[in-house]
Amino acid sequence: MTNLFKKIGVRIEWLRDLANRSALERHYRRNPPPIAHGARQIVVVEGLWDNPNHWLRLWMFLHAILKDNTADVVGILRSEDDWIKRRSLQKLGIRRFLYLNDGRAPEEKFRLQAESLLAKAKRARDLLSLPLPDDLPAYTFVDTVIKQERHPQPAITGNPVWSRVLADLLRLGELYREFFDRNHIIAVVSSHAWKSEWASLCWTAIRRKVPFHYMTAHYNSIRIRRMAAPEDYKAPNEHLLFAGFCALPTDVREKLIERGRAYLAERFEGISDFIVIRYAIKPKLRQQDRTGLLKSLGLDPKKPLVVVYAHSWFDFPHTQAMTNFTDPLDWIRFTLDTIKPLTGVSWAFKPHPCDRWYGNLRLVDLVSGLPPHIAILPEESDSLTVQSAAEALVTIQGSIAIEAAAAGKTVLCADRSMYTDWGFAHTAASREDYAAKLRGITKLAKPTAEQSKRAMAFAATALAPPPEESGSVRLTCDTLYIEGKLYPSLKRLLRQNMDPVREETASLRRWLNSPHQSYNVWRTIDHYMHCQEDLSR
Repeated sequence: MTNLFKKIGVRIEWLRDLANRSALERHYRRNPPPIAHGARQIVVVEGLWDNPNHWLRLWMFLHAILKDNTADVVGILRSEDDWIKRRSLQKLGIRRFLYLNDGRAPEEKFRLQAESLLAKAKRARDLLSLPLPDDLPAYTFVDTVIKQERHPQPAITGNPVWSRVLADLLRLGELYREFFDRNHIIAVVSSHAWKSEWASLCWTAIRRKVPFHYMTAHYNSIRIRRMAAPEDYKAPNEHLLFAGFCALPTDVREKLIERGRAYLAERFEGISDFIVIRYAIKPKLRQQDRTGLLKSLGLDPKKPLVVVYAHSWFDFPHTQAMTNFTDPLDWIRFTLDTIKPLTGVSWAFKPHPCDRWYGNLRLVDLVSGLPPHIAILPEESDSLTVQSAAEALVTIQGSIAIEAAAAGKTVLCADRSMYTDWGFAHTAASREDYAAKLRGITKLAKPTAEQSKRAMAFAATALAPPPEESGSVRLTCDTLYIEGKLYPSLKRLLRQNMDPVREETASLRRWLNSPHQSYNVWRTIDHYMHCQEDLSR
């Protein structure tokens, strides 16, 4: 009887989702993008990820890009059986599709090629250096396996998943290359840039100098990173180069600093629905008593505290082209081995905020038998409490570095990141350099006041949404689809007042015609540049 009720509940939820989807699709059908069916030029859109926010963003993007380009649109789907996703694309006016699993590719050829490439691979470093067609970075294949296996170090010997995933990656690469060679493609837009289906699409596009738009929504605003060259793939998240910041007018730079300062204060209030903030910021658990915190961990409060912020174990760890370590577990183990003799410092490992949400593997499962000067913080710890108590913080390339540097804390990054060129954190050049910096971490310089301001400015562009007065559309976190909370917010957005959606689409169009590679960054800077122009009149 219990199973029957569960089945009925699942069915009701599915029907509710279908009704909500239909309501939004009616809106898109009444306001279709201006697709020129049969046109020579083609815009490719990815329909592999079924998320209501994704369909809304695609609808806005197509309206923006087709305003100035006469082009047809091709949707990418896994197979013809993906009728629900095909329906969503058709409601956007799309009639042409590329199916990734259409049975045309001879599987045996790719299986043999994969087995040949893997024949001598015995360890992670071997896998990360495999020569793939078109010079596709091998870490895209490795990260796909890590994601599928939900483990940072899947067994290599005797594990068929490696050859299966690699064979599929090789097949997809050939399928995409043939498709691009047959068609005049002017742009690609996708919800992801990793995992085999997306990585192959992204890499094929940028190798052929076709702009690839990685479009998502982080921190409640639309994010689009336009990648046009292989080098861009090493930093796929939206960010502003420090040289670009320095080239801005002084008034705009100051406004970005103040925007970053205000956003970080707001971030620590914990009111955002973005998943990382929801799990990292816990105002109700906030403590001001550093001594009490350290004593609760069994650490000596008289010693300086250094906190090591763990990363997600299997959520595409190489997206910033990490090279010093093979994966986050390799980094954690190396860090632990290095700090065990460093008894003059109290060390604490902070689990990733989403450790429990991701499931399968947690920091407490991997680190045990710690000496008295090393502890693991509770998973429910408040991130602000922890960083306030610390003298220094360690990460691979996390956003905690931005927060901590803005607060004047010493930060050590174990590898390159999108903010390396900003100079507000110490970055390790190699494993050996990382170990040396760990051993002398209490002597590493704290960020200067100027460097802390840089971290704030970086936060204003890479983390914060554009300011409210810019009129940008606020989107609920994509992950709330799992909790059934996206449809109500989207229906309110489209029913109550379409002006913000129209203005956002117009902004998208202006950005597409600009040379800037990051939409949210451009949106914020553009707002402040216009404010400056208004004041100068």
